[in-house]
Amino acid sequence: MSPFISFLLFSIAAASSISLSSSQPPEIDVRPFIIDYHNGTIVRDDVIPVNPVPPQSTPDPATGVVSKDVVLHSFRNLSARVFLPTLNHSSRKIPILVYFHGGAFCIGSPFSEFDHLYLNRLTSQGKVVAISINYRLFPEYTLPAAFEDAWFALEWVASQSQTLAWTEPWIASHGDFSRIFLGGDSSGATIVHNLAMRASQDSLLYGLHIYGAILATPYFLGSGRVPLDPPNYTLTPFYRVWSYVCPRCPHGVDNPAVNPVGPRSPCLRRLAVEKVLVYTAEHDPLLGRSVRYVMGIRGSRWEGILAYYEGKNFSHVFHVSDPYNSETQLMITRVGQFLRD
Repeated sequence: MSPFISFLLFSIAAASSISLSSSQPPEIDVRPFIIDYHNGTIVRDDVIPVNPVPPQSTPDPATGVVSKDVVLHSFRNLSARVFLPTLNHSSRKIPILVYFHGGAFCIGSPFSEFDHLYLNRLTSQGKVVAISINYRLFPEYTLPAAFEDAWFALEWVASQSQTLAWTEPWIASHGDFSRIFLGGDSSGATIVHNLAMRASQDSLLYGLHIYGAILATPYFLGSGRVPLDPPNYTLTPFYRVWSYVCPRCPHGVDNPAVNPVGPRSPCLRRLAVEKVLVYTAEHDPLLGRSVRYVMGIRGSRWEGILAYYEGKNFSHVFHVSDPYNSETQLMITRVGQFLRD
């Protein structure tokens, strides 16, 4: 286990998720994320419907992107969807984006209709080969399972730079391993931050480095109120669910994993990336936490490039839940430019 997350303990259960209703009173009820009944029935009350869609072996009509599903680790049940844009030159190397979906560590999937659509559009706009990770979720697993899955996935991507028997050809043939980006929304952005911090202590395989990080409406918390917190901040499902997904995390919502600017958090100068993009939303209940994170980076003397945008008139993960509005298109354009620069 990495020293960076030594403050966490593994708690791994072998159960599998089922989406059924139950007449039993719930043991855990944190809607709109998760309901866990005493009899073991689990209801994932997805805010954004999962509606799984298959990968596209022929070019997507709107974006020209093709996709496929790959297994990263069968025992962990760790898999991913790989996206490849239309390439004018087959030998051209393009940036690599390792992406983590949101959902408060208990819902979401890279195979859902809305996540697939967003990655299709971002892959096309950014001209990247994208790998969207299907990591383990609560309540079958608690943190740090998702963080460990994410690091394993990142090292799996790094291993594609070598000539190995299990090389994934889209990544190996087209990926520029000097330009590896991490991206994620909500809890996926939490994962991105933790990976970027861990990389300052634990070297990636084959001497590779993370070039950039994209955090969209990140899921950050903290015990004390900050400007822009809603009046009912501690009653929001974002706040309430943390004690369940990370029950053994010392210091609760002030654990460095979810409060990157708390009193126990390492200095943000250790972010092991060259550039960071933070994209928030005007009506996001966690906007104040994102702003505080950006201010923390600026005050840390971190030497990279920092970009910050705020989506107007929208809330948390608007780019996934409302894919066709003009603000989402503007966001995809800006993130795509960040990936290409």
